Amino acid sequence: MVVADDGVVVEANRRAEHVFRAGPDALAGRRAGELLPAYPTLAPDMIDAGAEIVARRLDGTEFPAEISVNPLLANGSELLVTVRDVTARKQTEEALLRHALHDSLTGLPNRVLLLDRLAMSLARATRRRARVGVLFLDLDRFKLFNDSRGHAAGDALLRGVADRLELAIRPGDTVARFGGDEFVIVCDELGDETEALRVGERVLRSLREPFTIGSEEIFLSGSLGIALAEADSGPDTLLRDADAAMYRAKLRGRSRCEVFDHTMRQEVASRVATQGALHRALERNELRVVYQPVVSLTTGAVVAAEALLRWLHPDRGFVPPSDFVPLAEESGLIVPIGSWILEEAVRHWAGWRSRHPGVVPPVLHVNLSPRQLHQQEFLGFVHHVLGRYGVEPSNVCVELTETVLMDDLERRRSPLAELRDLGLRIALDDFGTGYSSLTYLKRFPVDCIKIDQSFVAGVADEGFDAAIVESVIDLAHAVGLSVVAEGLETPEQLERLRELGCDHAQGYLFSKPRPAQDLDTLLATVYPLTGPAPVREATIRSAARSPEQRLAWVVEAER
Repeated sequence: MVVADDGVVVEANRRAEHVFRAGPDALAGRRAGELLPAYPTLAPDMIDAGAEIVARRLDGTEFPAEISVNPLLANGSELLVTVRDVTARKQTEEALLRHALHDSLTGLPNRVLLLDRLAMSLARATRRRARVGVLFLDLDRFKLFNDSRGHAAGDALLRGVADRLELAIRPGDTVARFGGDEFVIVCDELGDETEALRVGERVLRSLREPFTIGSEEIFLSGSLGIALAEADSGPDTLLRDADAAMYRAKLRGRSRCEVFDHTMRQEVASRVATQGALHRALERNELRVVYQPVVSLTTGAVVAAEALLRWLHPDRGFVPPSDFVPLAEESGLIVPIGSWILEEAVRHWAGWRSRHPGVVPPVLHVNLSPRQLHQQEFLGFVHHVLGRYGVEPSNVCVELTETVLMDDLERRRSPLAELRDLGLRIALDDFGTGYSSLTYLKRFPVDCIKIDQSFVAGVADEGFDAAIVESVIDLAHAVGLSVVAEGLETPEQLERLRELGCDHAQGYLFSKPRPAQDLDTLLATVYPLTGPAPVREATIRSAARSPEQRLAWVVEAER
């Protein structure tokens, strides 16, 4: 446009008329300030320089524009004003900025924006002497769902979780997707720990209603850690502490809140060190397989042996499985470790058979991780190991937990069916600790169930635990499954389990887990199941120590 020095438009080309949505010659005679509100103040400073301003069309709508002003006549009485509509460019910039600061799947703030908002919240809290809380949420067993249903279903579930979280938080709080299935909530101006826990419980409750993915109802839970800002807290410190509290919630059973305390930092450091050492444990031959016999409650004979993993650390001695098995699962190390356990156990079984040709070795129970089932080569590996040592598949029983099966109902049927087709037996471990009912077992090729020791502990008290155990035994037998009671420790528990018709049991009353060479002496053991309780208990606790003593103890028991 040509604009006179008094600010009136002298003429405008057709492109200008298009940009301002004006008809032919409709711009001439108008004041430039009507089209470019900032023109009167900016024009003197814009010679040969582009600037962004807000322009106004004749219909009153505004748009971002880039403007430059240059003298048209030597005396400066007329100026050439060039206006460029930059709406498309601004939209692209905003989209790029949003993409850089927001999660593309859920639309929530991402880690970059989260850290920025958390820093601002901490600064405000310092001025106002308020507290800031960080809630770190991790979805329980999301990876199993994602692997079994596919990434599209997993993405749909994450979007559903994001929507629920935005409804559950307080006005002014920020919920962000931290990565994967992890979400972080920043809570401004919290009163105290109690208020933080109320927010956390509200978040967890929001996840408990089923999600509808396609035509399927999905039940979900989450583990949540809470960290409250202290005087020297920074964003990274708060996130680290909330993450540590979340991990404590995982260890204590999932689907719960935990508030950070300083002992958790030591736990995190120990966990990192343990995970690093575990990487080297297999190659350094620090892992061991021990065996706990499974005893028939009808005959007292050893009918099976469960292979259990132990770690002999060069400095720490024996590391409890609870300290490293979850880390192996989390890191994926459980896959090579699980393969090693299977081959080592099959090798030991073949050794028992060769050393005791007149005795049939017990059925070998080996725990299986869900990660192993996801390996395409797993079935071939099992076939190879059994063939290498000449062990019949029917002599091996793989154990999976009930919660694993229920998490991935349809997916598990195919791998389990393939294992059954190969000839292996299948046991459902820790029964009663998950969310399923026994009627689901007709959908799986399962041979036996193992009642969790938490129920066996109270079976002799005629209370809730006894009722549960009795019901499980009756229903299992009704659908043709055998039952193993885990964690048997007292003669009273033994008596009650036999009265209820339980098939088998394992526990310290019979034997603690023992090295492979010790099991040689147990293969012909018949544990006393009747007689005076004190004599029977002493006999059971000593029965595996030596063949010579065993004969004397049996005679004493009969006497």
